Amino acid sequence: MSKKVIIFFAEYGVLFQGGLLIIISLQKHSWVEEMEVFVTGGVVLLLSLTVAKILKHVFRKYRPGLSSQFFKPRGFYAFPSGHATGLASVSSFITRIDLVLGFFAWVTALLVMYARVKAHVHDVYDMVGGVIVGLLVTYYVTPIATQYVLSF
Repeated sequence: MSKKVIIFFAEYGVLFQGGLLIIISLQKHSWVEEMEVFVTGGVVLLLSLTVAKILKHVFRKYRPGLSSQFFKPRGFYAFPSGHATGLASVSSFITRIDLVLGFFAWVTALLVMYARVKAHVHDVYDMVGGVIVGLLVTYYVTPIATQYVLSF
């Protein structure tokens, strides 16, 4: 994989999943269903990233390289990967709604995770930890967030 492709996926691959959420919401039949997708997905994403940030300060595992050959990462701590947490969270949320789009979300997630390991911003353990956190938060929070959103 070329340096430019690695940088693109490592930094901007996450935007693809936002596009998938838009596609899912456009398939809905009312603005209430559209907002349910956006708000629930947003709550799940924010909570998973918050848990990842807290865990970074608990574990305090430094990045494999504080200065990557590709770009300068933000923050010193690597475990669990915030990108992997967010990607797994959104991918699993999308998969619950649409299996085909979920497949594309997971492919994108794996490309971003691979690019971040290749760029020496994370190692595989950071990614696996992030995926586990993202999946757990999504599994437990989505039903609660959906009920909360639907109550309005």
